[in-house]
Amino acid sequence: MEDIYTDKSVVNGLRAWAEKGIVGRGILLDFHTWRPANNLKYEPFKTGSISLKYLRATAEAQGTEIKFGDILIIRSGYMAVYNMLANSEIQSYTRVNTPNLSGVEQSEEMLQWIWENFSAVAADHPSFECYPTNHRGAFARFFLPAGDALLAFDTEKLAEQCKKPGRWASLVTSEVYNVPGGV
Repeated sequence: MEDIYTDKSVVNGLRAWAEKGIVGRGILLDFHTWRPANNLKYEPFKTGSISLKYLRATAEAQGTEIKFGDILIIRSGYMAVYNMLANSEIQSYTRVNTPNLSGVEQSEEMLQWIWENFSAVAADHPSFECYPTNHRGAFARFFLPAGDALLAFDTEKLAEQCKKPGRWASLVTSEVYNVPGGV
């Protein structure tokens, strides 16, 4: 463990991804479009979670086949709501020491589903899993590229493009920032 938790560690980190980047088949699960059609309430600026059941239902409604190694991208609606906020509301959120944010549920089932299907994950919200996290959740347990620093997407524009042909899978490329010692 000492070789992992030192300032000069190169055992685990962003370096390998930064050298080659991330390339793969990405799928967008447009929860933000599916949710209101199914009468579900969602508040991105409150701690809450998007369940595995809902993500599977979103994929099914879109006709999206999940393949091993896909890059999962979730449009939760966070950016749609954020873009409608007044500057004063945004400023008030920046002063909160521990913000409350929705994200994917922290469950063993979610962890297993992600681990068994995806090579990387990303979403339109700041913390892929709901925040604050309980740190018994999915991403405290394994090293998987997550969308906050590795994969940044404009999910609003991506959803617009996917809706036109009704195709929710595409080629994804991402250049990763090389942060020495970053994990």
